[in-house]
Amino acid sequence: MSTDFRVVVVLLSGPICAGKSTVGSALVTDHGFRAIRSSEYLRKVAAEHGLAADRRSLQTIGDERDGATGYRWLIDEVARPAIERMPQQGRWLLDSVRKGRQVELFKAAFPRVLHVHIIAPESDLQRRFEERARVGKVTEAISYAEAIAHPNEISARSLSNIADLVLKNDPGNVTAILHRVCALETDVV
Repeated sequence: MSTDFRVVVVLLSGPICAGKSTVGSALVTDHGFRAIRSSEYLRKVAAEHGLAADRRSLQTIGDERDGATGYRWLIDEVARPAIERMPQQGRWLLDSVRKGRQVELFKAAFPRVLHVHIIAPESDLQRRFEERARVGKVTEAISYAEAIAHPNEISARSLSNIADLVLKNDPGNVTAILHRVCALETDVV
């Protein structure tokens, strides 16, 4: 792939239920970003192998791809093919990075990368998780304590230490987050 300095890749990270999907959807819908969805790729791999597409299965598949590719699958098998299919698209959003090595590889592979880590108070995270479970948006019966104890969740939470921007997602703060991301996205070099 030729290096195109017009292309910017925004990487979202943060704990479960921090609002990454909400921020990501708004960036796509209202700000011209194109989504790169690792979860779609992982669901496809799960289907090809006859596996369930629940959170744990997808995490396991991602971990296996990390080991098999030296963490490069997210770039080589998901991001680059998407970007190459749409060379006119300048703004890209990766819905979720979970490991520091993934962030490092993206920053080495693309000239303009902005890593945004979304946080929220622990009580809000738990409340959102439990609400998702009540309405059936959690794909398996696990507790919040089990979900946050998973190594991928622990790793995702630690990415605040290497993020370019850490933003708190309080109720009503999504608009402010979007403005901060879009303002910084234009300055990323």
